[in-house]
Amino acid sequence: MWLRRGITVLRTPCCLCSSYYYASPFIRTMADSIPSTPPAKPGKRRKPKTPQSPLESPSPHRSKKADVAYPISALVAKSLLRDLSWTVLAKPEQVNFNYSLQCGQSFAWQQINESLYCGTIDGVPYLCYQDTDQALYHCLDPEVPAATASAQLHQYFQLDTCLHQLYASWSMADNRLASIAKSIPGVRVLQQPPLECLISFICSSNNNIPRITQMLNKLKVTYGRKVTTFQSIDLYQFPSLDQLKIATEKDLRDFGFGYRAKFIVQTCTKLVELGGEPYLLKLRCKPAAEVREELLQLAGVGPKVADCIALFSLDQHDVIPVDTHVWQIAVRDYDPTLSQAKSLTPTIYKRVGDLFRERFGTHAGWAHSLLFAAELPLFASLLPVGLVKEMSAFKQHEKELKAQKKRLKKGKQEKGDDPT
Repeated sequence: MWLRRGITVLRTPCCLCSSYYYASPFIRTMADSIPSTPPAKPGKRRKPKTPQSPLESPSPHRSKKADVAYPISALVAKSLLRDLSWTVLAKPEQVNFNYSLQCGQSFAWQQINESLYCGTIDGVPYLCYQDTDQALYHCLDPEVPAATASAQLHQYFQLDTCLHQLYASWSMADNRLASIAKSIPGVRVLQQPPLECLISFICSSNNNIPRITQMLNKLKVTYGRKVTTFQSIDLYQFPSLDQLKIATEKDLRDFGFGYRAKFIVQTCTKLVELGGEPYLLKLRCKPAAEVREELLQLAGVGPKVADCIALFSLDQHDVIPVDTHVWQIAVRDYDPTLSQAKSLTPTIYKRVGDLFRERFGTHAGWAHSLLFAAELPLFASLLPVGLVKEMSAFKQHEKELKAQKKRLKKGKQEKGDDPT
């Protein structure tokens, strides 16, 4: 049932639990959680604002909490929360949009105001809002039945897996994770469309999140399909393989993809030979080792990228994408002897992954994502101060050791060049 100025009550069981979610009106609680301009004090006249020049347009709007540009203002966001019909997806301990959509596993969602996101899943546009006591969504396509939207989001966020039970199990195996779990609840691995995930992580090589997002948006606008326009924001579906395969290396280089342009073109050509997008979907039913072997035949896909694709789109819940940051987590928390390794060899890569799997079991990749999120500066303010200091001290120690090794190596080289 849809309620104007309210939310849909979605009576569905909580993953493996037997409890149900019941929504309450949030006209005050949700809308008032977004900051707005405070009223002027009685007896005092507010100082008029200096008129903006045409080059200083009022949009994008900036958050008062941080110097972050948002596409829509707090006032508009507040009206959206009041006037649109919203549906409860889950409680925050089962999924938290603020954490799950910003931890580096997906680049498909745009934050348009505090705790408010927009994006598309297989061409269906959604708004997602993280309230203090529930995660809510609104489908921007009125032609999509409510049951279809609910089923699509449940699959995308993999809500059949009870995150609360996983957090409890992991916390018993790792004291540090137990502390992190209390501070960052609801970090859930997504089940993304495989082609979009594949191209995203090919683009992620030696890159940063803003630039990756910009590159993927170029693909959507140029080769994808425009789904809708919402508050002057154009939302596009990620291109299908048939749409993307017409891209040339020159086109992509002109868009700023650099050396990744060749990889994307070659990967699209190879996928067509292998059977297209259905080929990728079939990988969900194969063992992790076979999935990795299949992905490694694609241009621009190394072990880490393959494991990212497997974890975030192909249902391989126990794979561990290992980079230097994850390696350092393993050194710090599980096996200090790993610090003796000079580089991330295949043997060390496997050893790091095994340490996570031995400790966290079948969903070790999900636990890895939570631990990885805790290392991001974005979430540092949520963690206990003592834990942050400890993590920072370890990073500084590792940095000093690396500098020391570099000086010793340079000294040996200079000594070798000395004719005396």
